[in-house]
Amino acid sequence: MPSISMSGQELMAKSDGKTTLFDHLLCCTNVASAIADRAPFSKDYREKLKNDLLFCAIAHDVGKSASGFQDVMHGRTKNWGGKRHEIISAAFAATFPNIKEEQLFAILTHHRSILPDAIVTSEKTLPAQHLPFKDDLDDVAPVYTKMKEEWYESSTEFINVWNRLCRTAERQEWELNEIPDLADIGLPYEWLSRSSRYGQIASIPKEKRRYAALLRGALISSDHLSSANVTNLPPPITLKDYRFFKEGETPRPFQMVSGNVSGDAILRAPTGSGKTNAALLWAAHNQIENGRLFYVLPYTASINAMFNTLQSICGKDNVGLLHHKNVAHLYKLQEDGSQDGSTAKLLADLAREMYYPIRVCTPHQILRSALRGRGWEQSLIEFPGACFIFDEIHAYEPRIVGLIFAMINWLKPLGAKFLFASATMPEFLQQLISEHLDEKLTIIEPDSTKPMDNEVITKKRHMLEMWSGDILEQIDTFINRFSDKKLLIICNHVATAQNVYEYIVKRRDAGIYNVEEPVLLHSRFTQRDRSNLEDLILKQQPKILIATQVIEVSLNLDYNNCITEPAPIDALIQRFGRVNRYGKREPETVIVCKEQVNKFNIYPKAIVEKTLQRMESLQGTVLAERDLINVADIVYADGYAKTEWEEFERALNYPELKNFDEHTIAGVYRNWIVDVIEGTDQSIEVLPEVCYEKYMSLRRDKRWIEAGMLLVPLRVTQFSMLMSKGYIEPIQDDEGVFTITAHYDSRIGLQIADLPQKDYGGAVFI
Repeated sequence: MPSISMSGQELMAKSDGKTTLFDHLLCCTNVASAIADRAPFSKDYREKLKNDLLFCAIAHDVGKSASGFQDVMHGRTKNWGGKRHEIISAAFAATFPNIKEEQLFAILTHHRSILPDAIVTSEKTLPAQHLPFKDDLDDVAPVYTKMKEEWYESSTEFINVWNRLCRTAERQEWELNEIPDLADIGLPYEWLSRSSRYGQIASIPKEKRRYAALLRGALISSDHLSSANVTNLPPPITLKDYRFFKEGETPRPFQMVSGNVSGDAILRAPTGSGKTNAALLWAAHNQIENGRLFYVLPYTASINAMFNTLQSICGKDNVGLLHHKNVAHLYKLQEDGSQDGSTAKLLADLAREMYYPIRVCTPHQILRSALRGRGWEQSLIEFPGACFIFDEIHAYEPRIVGLIFAMINWLKPLGAKFLFASATMPEFLQQLISEHLDEKLTIIEPDSTKPMDNEVITKKRHMLEMWSGDILEQIDTFINRFSDKKLLIICNHVATAQNVYEYIVKRRDAGIYNVEEPVLLHSRFTQRDRSNLEDLILKQQPKILIATQVIEVSLNLDYNNCITEPAPIDALIQRFGRVNRYGKREPETVIVCKEQVNKFNIYPKAIVEKTLQRMESLQGTVLAERDLINVADIVYADGYAKTEWEEFERALNYPELKNFDEHTIAGVYRNWIVDVIEGTDQSIEVLPEVCYEKYMSLRRDKRWIEAGMLLVPLRVTQFSMLMSKGYIEPIQDDEGVFTITAHYDSRIGLQIADLPQKDYGGAVFI
């Protein structure tokens, strides 16, 4: 095939004027090599993966050398008319002998999913009309013919680049003496079909589909990381090399036991006893070569705190943060104060790729991969042999627990190991975990025969009082009695917490209370304000903190006294855990009100009633941890409520997890949000009217992260109600963002309770 020289022009991979095709492909190859070397597989399997992946990395962007694509890179034209460079790349790769179909598939689909079917809506898919299959070579689409012609025009320059890459990567066997003849993409049509009857599932063995997905995920991560100018990955870590205890600190016996348990385990230990260190010792003992650690927590605030803790132990380069607000949190942690947020965005992106050996995340982020959300293929390298610590498992709703157990059934044969940790582990939940893990499941808890363990078991940190009425009726008595102490006030609803805050502030300003100004924390602040509040609370605990459930899990708070609205026993134990946290003081009073202010129940009514009934018998007593665990066992003796059991069973038997390999279609992702939280109250973010000018100014300056930190989450039901009343309207020049006219300030948050229907001159808009 004749070629037309483009000599004098460098082949470019990007239009930034800096990234040449050679540099990008070499960087991608180096990253791919590191990913394969760090994969938690046997040595032989790693070598096979490395050899296959390196070819994919070198060949994946071959099509970019086409003259039409280079015209775009050099600014001579705006676009390539919808042509896809990866199609030419696959056709080039198909000319090599012994190339695997899985490699061709990874190259072809490293940007786009396979061909669409009737239900595909949001995926970017390959254009069927551009793809040349072997059986269709008599009727090749003109667009493919044109792409080939353009590729041949710069083939001389490309071959020079290709052979130089092969020599640099020490893969001389792939060098070329002449320009190959491009024909088809080397794959049968079935690889790209979603049809359950004729397509990939029906025609391609599951082992090949899995390997194709694994290669695709590794190639996509290699491409993403190299595009972000990442030239290498952190070296593999061995958790045993790190010190989990402070200088001079002696581990408790139950922690030492945890560090010698092989396989799956349940860890039950009181708040403040060193549960986190025990969990890390377990992970260190169970880590395989190159094995990852996933530390899973239910709430954003607790995840951020654990991220900071693990970074301090294992180093900043080894720990990634993965949740829906991680960019904002990482942005705030930046010391240089850069305004573009590029570093935070990069670090957040790295956490989604195969980069960090340790990840701190929510269960939703783990399940997103297991349920084949976007980027799920990366989990095929990261999940095998990994250690998963699910902390505070009692806080997960039944649907999530069911999905976690279904995921475990998939991952156990792949060598993954699981630890479920909790200060509050009802007997039914412990039995449930035991049923769904192997028979060798170990229960780890403090041993009463060992003095250091017995100290945390018998330590009596709290004196319980049960008060009639609700928290607003009793707040005067509480403040007056404990005005010289550090006080924690916990409400079930944001509106109640706001009312309590305003009540205390008014009484203080009027000279009725002689107390410092309280601090309020709940979910209805902007991301910026909530982050500032959490920093304030953790660095210097305010004398009076009013909060909702957001302080229940893994926040290192230590108050003198608390008063709380009624809640299930497991929630109360977590709330009490923020008082006299380490038991270094004499038992301090914790108060439970028998009624709540808001008529809407966020907890199952029967569970709350059983909790109050059982707690009555402990009224006026000094509580030991065993007392509270006994109450939890009685309250949850029957397990979940009927509807919760149904949710659990439905999730547990979710077919795409129950039979993962049978349902695997490489090159396809699912709308995971619908699968995971269907039927629950999702959230939508809104912009308080008072923040509008600042938001628009930040958007004009392209400071996207800071702008996003001005939004406030609302439940979908609240959002719909407020929109029907006329308080929420879309921002016309910012698709998908809504503004709300309710009052907002940085001390009290967004106030939406009891807003009347807006009057539009007799018309009501819904």
